[in-house]
Amino acid sequence: MHPATPYKTPIPVARARLAAGVVALTLLLTAIAAAPVAATTRGDGLRDAANAHRVVGGLDPVVGTHLLDDIADARAAQMANANKLDHDLAYVGQRLDRAGVCRSLVGEIIAWESGNSHYSYDRTMNLWWDSPGHHAIIMTAAYNAAGGSWAAASDGGHYSVMVFVELCATTSTATSTLLQPSQQYAPDRSMVFRKGTQTGYKLSSTGAVLRSKDVTFDARTRATSAGRATVKRHAYLKVSSGPLSGFWVRESGHAYVRGMTAKRTFRPARRISFAAGTYTGLTFDSHGRVTGKQTATLAAASGASASARAIINGRPYFKVKDGIWAGYWIRDSKLVDLA
Repeated sequence: MHPATPYKTPIPVARARLAAGVVALTLLLTAIAAAPVAATTRGDGLRDAANAHRVVGGLDPVVGTHLLDDIADARAAQMANANKLDHDLAYVGQRLDRAGVCRSLVGEIIAWESGNSHYSYDRTMNLWWDSPGHHAIIMTAAYNAAGGSWAAASDGGHYSVMVFVELCATTSTATSTLLQPSQQYAPDRSMVFRKGTQTGYKLSSTGAVLRSKDVTFDARTRATSAGRATVKRHAYLKVSSGPLSGFWVRESGHAYVRGMTAKRTFRPARRISFAAGTYTGLTFDSHGRVTGKQTATLAAASGASASARAIINGRPYFKVKDGIWAGYWIRDSKLVDLA
């Protein structure tokens, strides 16, 4: 189905223009299936509003991924910068392809509204809900994930977008999480290979190795990564430039995306234990560069609260919530672990 022609719908509190588009895809991919992970606040707001209707209608809720919300952020910004309501399913497809996302259906709904000084997720969703074409996409049972965002334009209006996707089903042997995009990385993330030999893999949808390739780096080398997946309990990065482009490599301190690739927030905070010894807490910027350091020695075993665990520059860290390392990241190791 081709994108519908945008049209105006007068309503008491706002003027709105809406458009919806959907494209069916037949793909033969050896990419890892993409499973949902936590996403962004704007995406959550639009998903919550959509899921309120889906659940009442007997459908499963759609879930968010960082990549889908990043795509929606970019689409909203494109329309706001151009002051124009316009579909770009080609861009959406390119971003999904570059991240190796296996999917069978993609739909996009967009809206523009003015006359309100503040943005309302429910008001935007009501505009879409009252439009048959948009209503149909929101209530398509096959969709299992969605990204969402909105942006304010110079004309005072708000441009909103939701990207709905039917992701391929995951299997017991291969589950995937997507890279957490950052505004500094669009669309790929900067990654690093340290000096030495790295092995890249072509993987099937079940995590089986189809082909491998060894590359020796004579010095520290920059590349880019388009995705991250967990296969049989090991994290892999999808390389998108350089001699291993198109291959997956094991994430480690020798092959890593700069900055944070995975974060799990603890609610409530979890206790971590420290063996006696000397530890260094670090703070990082979005590129993984160290911005602060705190070193201290514990004469005896101790503990603290952790608010999160993340992979930063290929290595696992806990975010300490209290004590001498409050606000710092401490390496997860045999000496520092969940209590």
